[in-house]
Order: sequence, then C-alpha cells, then structure tokens
Amino acid sequence: MRAVDVYRALLLCYPAAFRDEYGTEMVRAFTEQLREARQGAGRFAAAAIWFDTLSDLVPTALQEHRHVIQQDLRHAIRLLGAAPGFTSVAVLSLALGIGANTAIFSLLNSMVMSALPVRNPNELAILTDPGSRGLIVGYEEGERGLATYNEFLQLQKQNTTFASMMASASSLSAVEARVGGGEPEEITIRLVSTSYFATLGVPAQLGRTFDSTAEPPIGSAPYAVISDDYWRRRFGGRSDAIGQGIALRDGVFTVIGVMPASFFGETVGQRPDAWVPLAMQPTVRPARDWLHDPAGSSDKVMWLHIFGRLKPGVALERAQADANAIFQPMMAAHYASMGDVELRKRLLTQHLRLRSAATGASTLRAFAEPLWVLLGAAGLVLLIACANLGNLILARTTARTREMTVRLALGASHARLMRQLLTESLFLAALGGTVGIVAAIVFRKGLLRLVSDASIPLPNALDARTLGFIFAVTLAAGVFLGLLPALRVTKARADVGLREHGRGIAGSAAWLRVGKLVVIGQLALSLPLLVGAGMLVRTLYNLQRVDLGYPRAGVLMVRIDAQSAGYEATRERAALEDLLARVRAIPGVRAATFSDNGLFTGSFSDTAIAVEGHTPTGRDDRESNFNRVASGYFSTLGVPMVRGREITEQDRQGTTPVCVINETFAKRFFGGRNPIGMHVMTVDENGRPRETLEIIGVARDARQTALRGQIEHRFYRSAAQLPDNLGSISLLIRSHGDASGVAADVRRVVREAQPTMPILRTTTVAASIALRITEDRMLAQLSIAFGAVAVLLVAIGLYGVLSYGVARRTNEIGIRKALGARHSTLIAMILRETGVLVVSGMILGSALSVGIIRLISARLFGLEPNDPVTFAIGIASLAIVAGIATWMPAFRASRVDPLVALRCE
Repeated sequence: MRAVDVYRALLLCYPAAFRDEYGTEMVRAFTEQLREARQGAGRFAAAAIWFDTLSDLVPTALQEHRHVIQQDLRHAIRLLGAAPGFTSVAVLSLALGIGANTAIFSLLNSMVMSALPVRNPNELAILTDPGSRGLIVGYEEGERGLATYNEFLQLQKQNTTFASMMASASSLSAVEARVGGGEPEEITIRLVSTSYFATLGVPAQLGRTFDSTAEPPIGSAPYAVISDDYWRRRFGGRSDAIGQGIALRDGVFTVIGVMPASFFGETVGQRPDAWVPLAMQPTVRPARDWLHDPAGSSDKVMWLHIFGRLKPGVALERAQADANAIFQPMMAAHYASMGDVELRKRLLTQHLRLRSAATGASTLRAFAEPLWVLLGAAGLVLLIACANLGNLILARTTARTREMTVRLALGASHARLMRQLLTESLFLAALGGTVGIVAAIVFRKGLLRLVSDASIPLPNALDARTLGFIFAVTLAAGVFLGLLPALRVTKARADVGLREHGRGIAGSAAWLRVGKLVVIGQLALSLPLLVGAGMLVRTLYNLQRVDLGYPRAGVLMVRIDAQSAGYEATRERAALEDLLARVRAIPGVRAATFSDNGLFTGSFSDTAIAVEGHTPTGRDDRESNFNRVASGYFSTLGVPMVRGREITEQDRQGTTPVCVINETFAKRFFGGRNPIGMHVMTVDENGRPRETLEIIGVARDARQTALRGQIEHRFYRSAAQLPDNLGSISLLIRSHGDASGVAADVRRVVREAQPTMPILRTTTVAASIALRITEDRMLAQLSIAFGAVAVLLVAIGLYGVLSYGVARRTNEIGIRKALGARHSTLIAMILRETGVLVVSGMILGSALSVGIIRLISARLFGLEPNDPVTFAIGIASLAIVAGIATWMPAFRASRVDPLVALRCE
C-alpha cells in the first residue's frame, strides 16, 4: 500500500465536512513533503514527517470527535441504565468469560512467559534443562539435564562467549537453623556460585552480595544473603540484620546482604530464604560430597543449573558450540578408562543444549500444558457468552427499528448509527472487562490453591502483559457484540421502518433465523466442553482408585536425613534399628519400616544388573530399578508375597545377601521358571559383578513412583546388609486409624532418639498421591465449571430464542387453540421444531468433540478418547438442559388465552 493511501485512510478520522473542505489540499501537501524528504535526507526525514503527521492527527481527531464521543457515551449510559436486568446479565456474563481467561493467562504469563526480575534478562542463557531438578548420582546419555560442580568450574574458566557464568542448585535445601540463639526454625537455602548475583545483575537493597568471580576454597565462605521476605519475617526489617549469624548444626553463616522484594532468584515457583555459596555445601548438607566427581567411577553427582550472560553480539548457537567444545572433551577424559566400549560410546553422546534463560528455570512448567488447555476452554466459554449477548443485543436493536429509521429520516447517516451501536457494545464490554479484572484476581487465587496445597510464590499484581491481554479481549468482545447490530443498521430503510408502526421485534423474522443459528453454534461449542469435562473427571476418578498393590489409607511417611548424622555404616544401621523399635512402640502404630526411596516421593534408584539364567536382549535387560528396605517392609505396607518370604530381621550383615523381586521382574527375567534361589548380580560400568543377591521371594507388583503407565521391574534388597551408608530414608508407619494422628508422636520420637538426623518432610501416602494428581484435579474441576457455565448460557440463549418465537406466533397459536388444538399438541409442535435445533447442534458438537478430545488424549487414564459412555452422558446432559429451556416457553404458549391471542397484532 502506498504512503499516500495510508494518509488518505488516516484522514477518515476527521469529520466529513472538514475532509471535504481541506482533504485534497492536505493530501497534496503531505505528498510534496514526503517526496522532498526522500530526495533529500532519506528515510529518517520521511520517518520524522510521519511522526509529525501522527502527532498532529491523533489529538486533533480526538478533539474534533470529542463532543460526538461524549454524546454517544451519554446515550449508551442512558440506554443501559434503563435496562438494569439486561445490563447486569451482560456485564456478569462478560466478566465471567474475561475473568476466567485473564486468570489463566495471568498464571501462564507468571509461570512461563514473564522475564526474570534481573538486568537485561534476554542476555541470559541456561546450559542445562530448565525443568530438571533434584540430584542424580550416576550418568546420563544425550542432552544433559543437570551439571556437576567440576563441570561448572571448567566451563566458567574456559568459555569465550559468556561475559560471566553462574551455577545454582536445582532444588532448595530445607534446614533447621537458629538465629541469635533462638529456637530452631526451618529455613530454605539455595546453594549458588559466588558469581550468582553479579551474573544476574541484581544488587542488594541492604548490605552487599557475593562479589567473587572465582569460587572460594571449600568451606571458606560462611556468608549468606537473605531474601526480603525472610528479612522482614525474622528480623522485622531492621538494618542491624547485617552481621547477624544464622547457625546451622555444623557452622554459622554471617548475613551480609538483603535482596530486593521483587527478587526471588532464577527459578520460578521457589523463593529461598537465603542464598549460600556452593563452597559451603558440606556444611549445609553434611556427610555428602557433591563438589567432586568420584575418581575412577563413571558415576557423577549432577545437581546444578548453569547460566551464562552472553557477550554482546554472541548468538545462542555460537555459545552452544563453544560450550560443547569444552564439555565433550571433559566427558571423553572422564570415561577414558571405562572398559565397556558400548556403554562408553553411549555416555559420550552427552551434550549441552543452550536455551534462552530470560524466563529462568521453573518448577511449575508442568502446569503450563494443562493451563493452555484450560485457556482454550475459557475461550470457548467467552465465545458462547459473546454469542449469547450478541443475540440479545441484536434483538434489542431489532426492537429499536423504529428509532433507527426515524433517525435516518431526520438525516442521520448509516455510519453515524453504526458508530452509536459500536459505542454501546464497547462500553458494555468495558464494564465487563472492569468487573472481569476483579473476577480474574479471585479466579487466580483459586487456581493457585488448585495448583498446589501450599501457596506458590508468584506475583500478585497483574502486569502490563496481562493488562494488555484484558484490553485485547475486552476490545474483541466489544467489536464482536456490536458487529451484527451495526451490520443490520446498514440495511435499514427509513420508509420500511416507519411503516412498521412500532411492531419492532414482533415483526422481524430475520432475527429469529439468526438467533436459531446462534443457538446451534452454542450447542455445538458446549458439547466438547461437557464431553471433555466428563473425560477428565473420569480420569481423575480412575487415578484416585488405581490399584497400588497395597492399601493406601493409614500410612504415614517421615523423610529423615540419616547421612547428616555422620555415622559409619554399622553404627547407622544400629541407630535406625533402634529408631524403628521406638516408633513401633508408639500407641496407635501397627507396624513400621523404612526404605530409601519411599513412596511417590519422586526419588528412585536404578543399577546395571545381570540375572542368572537370563540372556539379555536389550538395554532394559541390563538395568533395573531397586529399593533398599528394612525388615517387615511388605507386611507393613500390605503387599502380599506371591512366592517365598519377605525380608526379615535375620537378613543382616554377615548373612547371605538376599533380595525380593516383584512380579514384573519375575516375568521379564524368568518367564515360567521358579526364581526362588536364583541370583541377581549388580555390575559396574564394565560389566564386572559387584554383589550377588539370592532371590528369596516374589512380591505382588506395587506402585511406588507413578500412578500411570506400566509397573517397572524392580528388586528390593535388605538395608541391614549394606556395607555403605543409606543417605536419606523414608520411615513408613502403618497406624490403626488416621495416619496423621500419630505424626506428632513419630516426629517427637525421631528428635529424641536421633537429634542429629533432621526431619525433612512428614506426609501421608494419600497426601503424596493427591499431590501427584494435582494437574488432573485442576483440569477436572475447572473443566466442570466451564462446562456448567457454557450449559447455563446455552439454556439462556435457547430460552430467549424460543420465548421470542412464541411471542411472535401468539396470533397463530390463538387461532390453533380456537380451532380446537389441545395443550399437548401445541407443546409437541414447539418441541418438534426446537428438536431440529438441538439435534443439529448435537451433530455438529459431536464432530467438534471428536477433534478437540484428541488434544487431551495424552492426559486420559483408564478410558479411550472416543469413550461412548462419556459421550452419551455429555449429550444426555445437554439434551436435558435444552429440554427444560424448551419446555418452559412451550408450556407458556399452550396456556395462551385464544381471545387475547386473536387480538394480538
């Protein structure tokens, strides 16, 4: 499009009389100025002319139209004020749709799209997987999720594409601390490199941050920078917090700085109380060495995220190539002595994949996918609401036919009337958007409670992007609502409208046809919401009742850090046996045991194995999950033994090493053979046997890590026979009644018996499972809410269209009754005509449902995407609602007095 054409289009912002008198001259002057600018100074001068033109045009056009806009707004306010019922329904419907969409978009924005509150976040890159967290001891293949401390040091030292680099622990450490000699309290700490704050570019609001570009010697940096929230909560916001000591069991950290309130770190969804140098890891998590890669072993301790700030002009691709040029030789050197050539080849496929870190790492990205699904559902609800309101507004406009034609007869243009109707709809949408902001805040809080049992630390205020989203949705709704009435006005004729003599809506068949089409569309859009809600509700039901292989009720889990005690292996085993004996003596405790991984904690262990009498055919045959358990593990949980016996107190150090396998393990490795008395060998990376375990029992398959998918093959070995320390363990206590009823006593006994073993977490198995299905619960509950609102809107729309249709046919109905038609006959006639609408909407909705349900098929569990029962329930529910909405006006029509109806004109 030429510049002069754009300018002519912009002149439409001026009144017509002004354009007629000055328009041609203005176009000529603009064209001349633009030509001279291009011939002289070039594009910058042309841009300056455009800037001056727009700077003059926009305020002038607004000034010229100000009185007209004010007039239209006053008229819109009077009309809407005269119909408070219609206005209330319209505003609340829009507020519900806009608020739901805004709340979900706001969470998506906070979790996925918002930039970190740091300096120039677009310059940041992350070298690890931003969704990974925890700790991995072993090795990986392919893309590396986390990094080791030594890998970070070498990348930091040798890279040439980053201005600075930093590392941070991928998960928080919960520790017990004392401040100023007070009582122990739990705080959360994130271990970070001393280049952390400098790389992020965020200074302290009080005191200072770590300022070293090189990592200090291990144990030589007992300093802490605390968050604003912890500063205010623990120190009352006092400036003398600087220099205070935070005492952990093995050391004291001096507070040197306080971060701004807006700063939460590099991981969305987590707000540490304090940041401590990586060099202090042995103090924060005693009896562990996460700072060195084990010499002569393929295993590594991978637990860090690595970030870098790109140098000016360096592209992400170049930085990735540079990082891998450092990283891959490190891998080759570390695995050079590995004898298993095939495994070594696989391990050398490890590489770094760089991503933009503008939005940081996140513990909440798993919720992004269901939130996108819910945003689509909320969008459908808003579309149905707009269609319903558009239908009502069109009816009101049709009823105002005489008003519009009188205006036309008095000289008003079609464009003037269109602008008036658009102003009314935009004002109505603005009211809905304003109330929608309040609704969005309420919905957002409810969403956060659904996402997690605890409060997720996300910004409370709606940021500029979210406010822009509200404006865009409100504007779109306003234009949509005003479009059909405005288009109808363009076809209005003054002579025809004046001849209607006030019949208004009762004389228009066009609106009835449009209304019926809108109802069909609403039915078609509502059915996928109902069917989808049914699918998700049934999935949640199936997940809540999936067979775990043992009773889930009455089991308490207490996670403790046994390794922090610093005991050697023999003393640690004795301490844990003593602890179990004390716990079993607590009133209300039926049985107690422990395992290193627990149930549904997200922790698991695997190892390379060789099975007696089995020839491996693939990688799945060479590795297996395993768990280290105490005596009575299976009887405590209630897992039946299929063959043999379970692990008992007799399986201790000095006896034959034993293990129990699950049914899947037995089928995978032994087929129809009896596995009792056979052996499982754990092997190293070179295939050499480490330990041989005799199989003493086969336990029923039991779920301990995931509710979905197939149960993996697993073996269980006696923790009492281990030559090494266990690390963290989960006490598993089965109670006589409610598991939470004995929690306080168990915690007290642990603190009294083993004060050097800190308690990390206390929960029930049922609560852990509930946490695992948070996404499914959120999807099910919100989809039900959206489906219910959609059905309500459909009922209102159907009722409105039928009521109007009945009112329009009052004369016909009166004649039929005068000629002897019975009540049932009239009702059946209207129901038959309405049935065509319902069936048409159901057919179209069923087709849409098949396509839309495929989008959530991956989230379904225990049913197929085309499940006929769910489809039947959805169709029946919508049909019942439609039937009720249809019957009411039909029944009212059957009660019309023939004498009154025959007078109706």
